[in-house]
Amino acid sequence: MAGLHRRQDRPPGHWVGLENFRYLISDPIAQLSLFNTLFYTILASIAKFASAVAGLLLNRHIPFKSFVRAIVLLPFIVPTALSAIAFWWLYDAQFSVLSWTLTKMG
Repeated sequence: MAGLHRRQDRPPGHWVGLENFRYLISDPIAQLSLFNTLFYTILASIAKFASAVAGLLLNRHIPFKSFVRAIVLLPFIVPTALSAIAFWWLYDAQFSVLSWTLTKMG
């Protein structure tokens, strides 16, 4: 690894204590990685909380309840539907990528 270093006067496997952590704290790439991780975690937590609150609100009588319910459930439905379409296309008898590849291979 280019970032973490080993002093030449130490044999391999020598205990370095917290030296690698001290190096990582001062490394700008590690700092950016930590920032990105925390930023994503905070945004994902806020989005999940908002989704849960929206789900709780759907138990009440509100205008456009069906529309709001569809918007809340959309992130759960779309990946399943897209993967089903992809596998349907993959195993299609006439236009399958699998059939085309096997035909070209002989």
